[in-house]
Amino acid sequence: MPRNVLAVGIVLWITCAVVHAQGGAQPYGQMRGFDPNAPTHDVSGSVINAATGEPIPRALVQMFGPSQRSDFTDSQGNFRFEGVPEGQAVFTARKPGFYSSEELARGGGRPRSPVKITSSMSPIVLQLTPEGIVTGTITGDDGEPLEGVRVRLKHQVVNNGRKQWEERQQSTSNEDGEFRVANLVPGTYNLFAEAQRPATPRAASEQNLGYAPAYYPGAPDASSAAPIEVRGGQTVQLDFRLRTQPVFEVSGVVTGIAPGQRGVNVQFMNRSGDSISANVRFNPDDGTFSAKPPAGTYTVRASSFEQPRRTLTASALITVAANVSGIRLPLQPGASIPIVVRTDFTKQQSSPISGSIGGGVTSLGFPDRSPMQYASVQLIGLDNTRMNGFPMMERAPDNASFALQNVEPGRYAAQISPHGPWYVQSATYGQTDLLREDMVVAPGDGRPIEITLRDDGGSIAGSVTSDNVAATAIVLAVPERRSTPPQPHFASENGFTISLLAPGDYLLFAFDSTDGLEYTNREALEPYASRATRVSVSNNSSANVTLTLIKRGAP
Repeated sequence: MPRNVLAVGIVLWITCAVVHAQGGAQPYGQMRGFDPNAPTHDVSGSVINAATGEPIPRALVQMFGPSQRSDFTDSQGNFRFEGVPEGQAVFTARKPGFYSSEELARGGGRPRSPVKITSSMSPIVLQLTPEGIVTGTITGDDGEPLEGVRVRLKHQVVNNGRKQWEERQQSTSNEDGEFRVANLVPGTYNLFAEAQRPATPRAASEQNLGYAPAYYPGAPDASSAAPIEVRGGQTVQLDFRLRTQPVFEVSGVVTGIAPGQRGVNVQFMNRSGDSISANVRFNPDDGTFSAKPPAGTYTVRASSFEQPRRTLTASALITVAANVSGIRLPLQPGASIPIVVRTDFTKQQSSPISGSIGGGVTSLGFPDRSPMQYASVQLIGLDNTRMNGFPMMERAPDNASFALQNVEPGRYAAQISPHGPWYVQSATYGQTDLLREDMVVAPGDGRPIEITLRDDGGSIAGSVTSDNVAATAIVLAVPERRSTPPQPHFASENGFTISLLAPGDYLLFAFDSTDGLEYTNREALEPYASRATRVSVSNNSSANVTLTLIKRGAP
């Protein structure tokens, strides 16, 4: 799980443990919002291992409702809360070495299901999924174990509807070539291994040798790696070899820096964007660098930071099959891309706008040089070798507008978020339609992103049913003529409303869960298209629909 989530979980665990040790859960009568006249009931349940079905003792159980309670399960995995008022509450469980459904969902892909507290309610059963483990042995060409090999596991995740690989855990092989990586959530992984020392020559006359970094089971890059499936409670055994490669001398110079300037970083990255150990040496006195990578194709990247808040970068693609010299890396600042927002409003807005250029179209800035931010733009890097994949909006030097600062050359997806009751009618970058195409930034590019907002959008209201019963769901409204990523909306048993939609045709999906669903990819939604509902949205109109719940994995 992400480190910040882990840290919060540890603090929460310790806090609740202290409360329990000092006398258990606080009486309900002392809780804020407690209705002393509400009927109360005893709530009991158990926490079990999702992989084996066995009870889990000493698991922390928390109840969230009109008030909160927490307690640990007993030796049989059972818990009990006495005198709980009627109503609805959410129950969660935690224990080190296990993952709850909330942690596995990675924050919001599955609506929380509240439990109705009644006199006839059944015992609550909470499941925790045990961690996965990957272990194995790494050897060289001769079958001898390799010590000191760094092993990195990358987890395939879907964040905000986009598939990506996140580095999860690391390990280093011991003198027997053995490694072990624990605390893994169930899922798909890639394993990347890199030796930290050169190979031993077989003869005195033999040239220097190293071990080529590789993905399991010996692939040169992530695209040809064998995915590793890890289930909860499973230990996966992986054994593979690192092949020897000749090591060559690579040298060059970083220009555009002051003599003696420190804080310059030179990296060698493979085709998958992994930074590798190449024994890089940098001389700040004259900007020269040298390295000794194994044979292969690399991106050599130099970076530095210059006040105020300016990043300088340079890169070169090289193929190493012999000694390479004379590489020049001229450091340059990233592009500063202005954000020009125009508002084609048809209604009087509550927020003041100025700078009118006619026809109801306004610019982003104010004459008093205090800008109003009608929308924000985030660039999501799509290139494997990108180091700064999320340049963000900042005040421009004139302090009267906004710009995306330090944008490195590369390919991006532009994510535009309006800050008001309006929608994005159009967004362009030169000749690129950002609502349908990726954005490609060239070195030194300074063209603006031009956005037009309108306030006459439509809305969709409705409900979700499953077997003719009202259901909760995650609803996606996917525009048919735009590639704009849909935003998930929660539908309660009382229904949902999606407003500020651009006029057009939409496909509406109501999922029981979007965990692991790459919903920004139209191909990932195609298997569910026959169960979606088509809706047309007009200016200033509202459509009403009843959606059928799509259960993920159901035929």
